[in-house]
Amino acid sequence: MKKHIAYVLMSGFLALAGTGCSEHDILIYEDDAPAVYFEMLAADGISLRDSLVFSFPVTEEPTHQLDLRVRIIGFAADHDRTIGVGVNAGESTAVAGTHYELPTQVTLPAGAYETTVPVTIRREGLQDREVRLVVALQPNADFVLGFTRGHEAILRWGDKYIKPDNWDSTVYRTCFGDFTEKKYGIILAVCGIEELPSPSDISTLGYYNRKVREYLSENPQYEEDGTPITIPVYNGGSGGLG
Repeated sequence: MKKHIAYVLMSGFLALAGTGCSEHDILIYEDDAPAVYFEMLAADGISLRDSLVFSFPVTEEPTHQLDLRVRIIGFAADHDRTIGVGVNAGESTAVAGTHYELPTQVTLPAGAYETTVPVTIRREGLQDREVRLVVALQPNADFVLGFTRGHEAILRWGDKYIKPDNWDSTVYRTCFGDFTEKKYGIILAVCGIEELPSPSDISTLGYYNRKVREYLSENPQYEEDGTPITIPVYNGGSGGLG
């Protein structure tokens, strides 16, 4: 008999750079075999996303490791099991061995319900451009694939400040105005962060808004064409959280 497992995602943020997830999204898994799926958390540690963005200018290191969280549907076992990992080549522009390193499988230890897939990404050759990698879980003797939404994880990175896909569709734009690469770099540097908090984290975004406005008032900054960099006054609100 097939198992019918439903998960209701009470999340307004699906990705720092991903598609939206409504408040009533439901994930359904129908099978009786152990399964695996990606479950990546947003910056707030609660909301879900299915993509990650990393801007190398936030660090001086030539490489960076992104850990993709993988969970199982089913019970833990009394022995180690393996999870197959591959790439959706048709949807990726990153080149293996040049832009990234990725294992073909990871071990799920005995008694465990989750593990991570480490992806080492490189900045070399990516000045002022970005690449995309779609990591895809692979079925094997130990696991089938779980929720359809969790079959793949999308990664984007480059040696530039990369615009989050949901900037214009969420409160980010209300809080910080039109996106420019230089403005985004200032926001991250002034706030001491590598990524923005979830759009649902209104209080933190409000704090960052005030912090960046104060910085710009004391240290005027300009775009390459001489346009002053400004951000609007942000008073919070609940519109466009997802």
